[in-house]
Amino acid sequence: MMVAAEDFMSKADELFGPDDPKQKAGGPQRVDLEAYLQIYKVGYKIKTKGTRTIYALDACPFDSSHVNNDAAIFQDADGKLGFKCFHDSCQGKGWKDARAAISGDVSLGAFMVGSDTDGEQVGGKHKNDESAEHDHLHNEAMQLFPRGPFPWGVLPAAIAESLKQLSRSCATSSTSLPGAAMAIFSSLIGTVLSVCPKSSWFEPLIFWFMDIRNSGTGKTPAARMLCKILYAAQKKADDAHTEAVMDYMNLTPKERREQKLD
Repeated sequence: MMVAAEDFMSKADELFGPDDPKQKAGGPQRVDLEAYLQIYKVGYKIKTKGTRTIYALDACPFDSSHVNNDAAIFQDADGKLGFKCFHDSCQGKGWKDARAAISGDVSLGAFMVGSDTDGEQVGGKHKNDESAEHDHLHNEAMQLFPRGPFPWGVLPAAIAESLKQLSRSCATSSTSLPGAAMAIFSSLIGTVLSVCPKSSWFEPLIFWFMDIRNSGTGKTPAARMLCKILYAAQKKADDAHTEAVMDYMNLTPKERREQKLD
């Protein structure tokens, strides 16, 4: 756990005012937020304000360019959770949205602490026991294969900035777009280019990409915008081919032989 810097202290005071009435109050159980953020490799700093604990994130879960603790998750004494970000593009997003961006729809059962007097029983077994059993495997996988920041430096600066701008326009995560772009534009290469891991073993340079996120997270609009570029290139190539065919059909057999078109 890192000690918050002075600039963050003042920023947190400005960002978090009275309790957000839109957030539902917590029950006897509460999420162990530190364990949750550590499992999913989310960097943070901590500040307490009264009975509220604020986890200022190193980067916003919706846009990795929102840094310097501009986004934070907070937890009140009763376990109530909330999320806020300084940037306009993240306005209206709450804890549920932040959770979906960080861990998808994985149950939080493994991170619940405290008693649960109102819990339901499922087949003689507490429902949180089932989710905890499922999440145990997921959490082990996250430890073996931790989620790291996207290496934007491997892309040309102009392309990286264009993808980030597209993510802001579509209000979606910028880190999902490089993979989608590579998969879409690799279809232009097809089987023309192959890699050779070892002698006599050739594989076409094909990218497979899957964006697994909840509905409403901006997956489709961003992908469609990327595809528009490809569709425009395809139309240009189709028009050129059609024109070439028409020119060919207007040539005499002698002219075709002279141009070596037959």
